[in-house]
Amino acid sequence: SANYSLQNYADSIILSIKKSLSLNNVEKMPDIYTESGRAVTAHHAMCITNIVDIEDKTSDCNLTYDKMDCDLQEILEIFSQFNSVNLYEIFLNTQNALTKLKDKFNKKEISFDKLAIAEQLSFKIKQRLYHKINSGYKAHRDLSDILEKELSIKIIVNLSIFQSLPDSWAISQLFPILPITDLDKQPRNNFILDDLTCDSDGVINQYSTCEGFGQSIKLPKLEHNNPYLLGFFLIGAYQETMGNLHNLFFPINTVEIKLEKDNKFSVSNIKKVIGVLDSLETFDYNNDEVKKIILKYVKDSHIENQLKITIDNYIQNSITFSSYLKK
Repeated sequence: SANYSLQNYADSIILSIKKSLSLNNVEKMPDIYTESGRAVTAHHAMCITNIVDIEDKTSDCNLTYDKMDCDLQEILEIFSQFNSVNLYEIFLNTQNALTKLKDKFNKKEISFDKLAIAEQLSFKIKQRLYHKINSGYKAHRDLSDILEKELSIKIIVNLSIFQSLPDSWAISQLFPILPITDLDKQPRNNFILDDLTCDSDGVINQYSTCEGFGQSIKLPKLEHNNPYLLGFFLIGAYQETMGNLHNLFFPINTVEIKLEKDNKFSVSNIKKVIGVLDSLETFDYNNDEVKKIILKYVKDSHIENQLKITIDNYIQNSITFSSYLKK
């Protein structure tokens, strides 16, 4: 994540040492040893995972509403302001109008359906704003960043950031992220990546971009039924050893791939993630007791026998699964 090259890094160190030696009349340059863990070891590991869900607010939606509805008038009038009001003021007017309608909803003065329509109208206004602003203008830059994040498509990836990318959460370390497939397709949409945990911090907030970094990542269009795999790179600098077990997400499946002298690959040391019950054992739960308690609840419940059998079979199988999702 540094904004300097390896040559800049080396030059700065050597120059500083040389100046210090000159000031003290030391003629012979010493051997220099440095501890540069991330630079040395980050490249040896990567993580590949699948996308398990997509929350796309940009999909077309046919809105049906009364254009004369008095509750929606303030937000509807904003569409006519684009030729007479500056863009930042339009954004603030949209936020204020939506806040008023949310207050009305909380007071039970408007329906949930009407609030949903207001939010969709607000989203369409922000889409139009985003296409009109020029992020090259200093006055537009802050608004561009806000809208980029608000309009991004949220995708849920099959991992725990706290387990597999703890530095992303803890120190905002940037990790290069790329699709493993669909590399022939043009990146067109902005995305924000969330993990599987229930924690609001389980999201990547900064991404490497051609300009340096941004609040979203631009990727090819996603197909809901056939999403591509994502690769997270440069995670070899201690991410696996520092990962924690938040929400019982244990280390992911790992495999070592080595490039041999004949340019062929060898695969070894395949390790699979542990199951749910085994993960509970780490926290001093008795696996057999946990299993008995769950199955007893099913047995004593007032549901049909056939459904009990179905649930019983599901539990018997699912407790051997890992915390990560399967297709």
